[in-house]
Amino acid sequence: MILVLGGTVVLLGVALVATPGPGLLVMLAGLGLLGIEFAWARRLLERARSAVRRRRRGPPPEDGDGEPGATI
Repeated sequence: MILVLGGTVVLLGVALVATPGPGLLVMLAGLGLLGIEFAWARRLLERARSAVRRRRRGPPPEDGDGEPGATI
């Protein structure tokens, strides 16, 4: 039952990516449902969460002279 419901929600999310709608959120919700039953879905969901956290933090700070990565 979890497989069918989670798989359907993930497929709905994939369809929503091509249309105006919250496709990524729906796919993550489907992975959350699949994660109840399957370890691979939990790992994939955790990787997606960590990618979102990294993206929200932004790029690393600059050295202070205006050029990223420049050393004195």
